[in-house]
Amino acid sequence: QLVEMVFRIHLNLAYSLAEIGRTEEAARHLEIARTFDHENKFMAERAHLAGRIAYRRGAWALASSLLERADRATQEDEERLEIAALRARIALATGDLDAAERWARRGVDHAERTRQAQSAIELRAWVLSSRREPYELLFAALARGGRTEEALVVFDHWYGRTLLDALSRPIQADGPIELEAAALQTDTL
Repeated sequence: QLVEMVFRIHLNLAYSLAEIGRTEEAARHLEIARTFDHENKFMAERAHLAGRIAYRRGAWALASSLLERADRATQEDEERLEIAALRARIALATGDLDAAERWARRGVDHAERTRQAQSAIELRAWVLSSRREPYELLFAALARGGRTEEALVVFDHWYGRTLLDALSRPIQADGPIELEAAALQTDTL
């Protein structure tokens, strides 16, 4: 357990450092994490992180290759969503709008599956609002391609679904539900 904890600490440091642009330090922590992964149990996570570091360095081809390997190796929907979003970002950065749309749609599919799997209706709005990146990337790909009506439909779908999920939560009231409380909640949302 201690070995896995140290491994996770180095992975988290690598991720955080990559996100703030300190890619050399991120790569060092990723290499240290690799030394703890003797059986390559976490190869997909390491490839994903290596792809993220390459992305931050602007090495688009290397990042895509690493992310493709990570995508093939993982079974986790959450990780696939992150990989799809990062691949969509790379495609947008390189001007490949078709690939950006394809990867963003894949991320949206993962977000929708995660949302549908939530048994607690209160969490559905949170699921979509916390996983909005693929929707934003799909919007950007469509808008940059001059497909503004489709882009607005994507935005409206995401925002509307999030709003409807939030509206479906029960209203907190001490007594009988009043129309005024419902109206206030709707107005707040």
